Amino acid sequence: GVRFEATLCVVDLAGSEKPKRRKSGEHSQNGQRAWVSAPETRFHEGVGINKSLSALNHVLRQMGDRLKPSFRNATLTRLLQPTLQGRAKLALICCVAPGTAQLEETRRTLQFGRRAARASIRIVPNTVVPKKSDPEAAARAERLERENLQLARAVAAQAAKLEEKARRIKTLEKLALSVG
Repeated sequence: GVRFEATLCVVDLAGSEKPKRRKSGEHSQNGQRAWVSAPETRFHEGVGINKSLSALNHVLRQMGDRLKPSFRNATLTRLLQPTLQGRAKLALICCVAPGTAQLEETRRTLQFGRRAARASIRIVPNTVVPKKSDPEAAARAERLERENLQLARAVAAQAAKLEEKARRIKTLEKLALSVG
């Protein structure tokens, strides 16, 4: 019969990376002051992490506001798209530091968690009907797909009729107001 499929997606979202400023007298290779961390590759990794987290934050904000999210802005959001669209259960664990030195980072982490909790995710089961191994189930699935298509067409036709009736009513109302 019908088979359910599941995927486990485990993602460790590193905290936002804060680049370290060089000492006041130091300059980069081109002679200008720069925000860098040692070594240079860590700085670029931090920038990439921050961009990914920002894009995920934006998607969660859109979902919390019941808007259609844009997953195209980062690889992370594209990878998490099936999960965020309800093809999987989502569990977030936000880790925070107890010290006052990390107060701002803790606040941002908790805001992120709150935003993720507000995101509306409707879970949709992943079902697969094997066509070759169970011809009866495949025939049933095809029949249901045809029936679904017929019902969708019937609903669209009724909606068009209702729109036409509403347009006629408005026209009659305008006519009645202009005569009266």
